[in-house]
Amino acid sequence: MARCRAVPPARHRLEIAGPRLANPGTPLRIVHLSDLHVERTTRRERALPALVAGLSPDLIVITGDYLNASYADDPRALADLRALLAQLRASGGVYGCLGTAEVDLPELLRPVLAGAGVTLLDDQAAEWLPAATGLAGRYPLHPRPGRRRRPARRSARRGAARRS
Repeated sequence: MARCRAVPPARHRLEIAGPRLANPGTPLRIVHLSDLHVERTTRRERALPALVAGLSPDLIVITGDYLNASYADDPRALADLRALLAQLRASGGVYGCLGTAEVDLPELLRPVLAGAGVTLLDDQAAEWLPAATGLAGRYPLHPRPGRRRRPARRSARRGAARRS
């Protein structure tokens, strides 16, 4: 038997600077949500939209595992997820990518995300000006049959990777 617990929200401030990055002026506020694992609307799901709104995000990014695995094709869970996501608002939009293939079933989640106003990034990128901030999404995380994917190369900075 596995035991899980909800991880309380954390707030982090990250400053990225460098000679190739222009200073856009006002900081960009990004709210990142991940591993929601919705089953039904509970106190946690009811509290989330107000919590996010209180952060005044410019952009909301949701990175997969929207439903719990045992609820991946449950109509009520899908409806509850859509209702939750539809309440999220950000001036620059709400973007998402799919997570674990066994949990995030594309044929079921694509219409839910679209109906909730979430832009699904699937081998796509989005950019915001004037900051020239970019966001890209890829699903599945493993190469598709017949497609060759080169490994990411390490840049001079430790931990940074880029696609070649």
